[in-house]
Amino acid sequence: MVEWSQILAFQRSGIQPAGVDIVGILDEKVHQLLRDLPIVSTKIDAITQFLHVQFQGHDWTQSFARPQIIYYADALRPEILVALHQYLRTQCGNIENIYFFTSQNPGSDRWWHEWCQLYRDKSYRLVNWTPDHSFWLGNFDADQEPDLDHYFQQKMHALQHDSRLFMLLGGSATRNDRCYLAIRACDLYEDAYVDFMAPFPDLKSLLDYTENITYFCDQQEVDLITDLYDRYVLDGKFQCSYDRDVIPSIHAEKIDFQGPAWHLGQRCFFHLVRETFNDEVFASFTEKTLRSFAHFCIPLTVTHDLIRHLRDFGFWLPDDLVDYSYQTQASYHQRVTGAMDILASWRGRHQDLFRYMHDRKQLFIHNSRLALDMIRRSKIIDR
Repeated sequence: MVEWSQILAFQRSGIQPAGVDIVGILDEKVHQLLRDLPIVSTKIDAITQFLHVQFQGHDWTQSFARPQIIYYADALRPEILVALHQYLRTQCGNIENIYFFTSQNPGSDRWWHEWCQLYRDKSYRLVNWTPDHSFWLGNFDADQEPDLDHYFQQKMHALQHDSRLFMLLGGSATRNDRCYLAIRACDLYEDAYVDFMAPFPDLKSLLDYTENITYFCDQQEVDLITDLYDRYVLDGKFQCSYDRDVIPSIHAEKIDFQGPAWHLGQRCFFHLVRETFNDEVFASFTEKTLRSFAHFCIPLTVTHDLIRHLRDFGFWLPDDLVDYSYQTQASYHQRVTGAMDILASWRGRHQDLFRYMHDRKQLFIHNSRLALDMIRRSKIIDR
């Protein structure tokens, strides 16, 4: 019906593809509403009002004649889906001929279909594309095939001389789920590269969050967070477990085989991946996950049920090394605990991991090529 290249052409020039109407593209302004408002019902009402302003003047009766397209260029939240439905129900049109495209949230279409079935309601059609990551193409041309064998050998050489069990890269915003994961990672701090990049909240805020995600019934977890917070945060010096004078910030760094992120990635076996959203009922899939594959790391994602979608995209997962069943747990706390348990089980076994990587070289190269191809294909379309 509509191709990704047509969306990009509309973004650049405003040219509408034949046979459909691209009504608009929603971006980080919607996210800002989500961040600023604490109550879910208030968020939905605010987004609904925002949509009324955003699409003011558009004649939705055109949906009786031909498809109407809305594209959302960011990570998705359930509140956005509900607010869009709430808005479109007030318009005169054929809601089933309105399409909402997103590209970072595999599984959201299934969740939304089940939500509509639960309420026995007609809705717009939610469509998930393969994620677009053209922004993240690093310092090689889109037509160039990187010498992955060379970079894999470079990583193996680095692992022999200075290896860490895992790395956790930070992000640009402060949220309790990020703080919680970074604190849990500190439990294996001496064998990791942990980067936070944003200030921690006060201890009470973090403990309130911890009690909430453990359903107010896991005092041992609360005590663990308190102890780690005392040891790594209270002095106000916790930022990362590597020298920032040598390795600067990796925020928004392109994905390639040079720079700080690659310097860390080639020295780590596992990549503990925290996606844009991790507490949601469907997966989030961005450059954060792609980076782990591109740099020949073993991914440990704490995003709900993402592994299943990664298989669908064609990635090969090391099931003979990692039991990914933890990743299907509905609770974020349980997923983080499962990932940390796996890391703890491999502590002090670097040689075993090195031999595994040596023996399964083709798995790592396949995944790196697929991750980079996702980026390169987007970049080729965008030119």
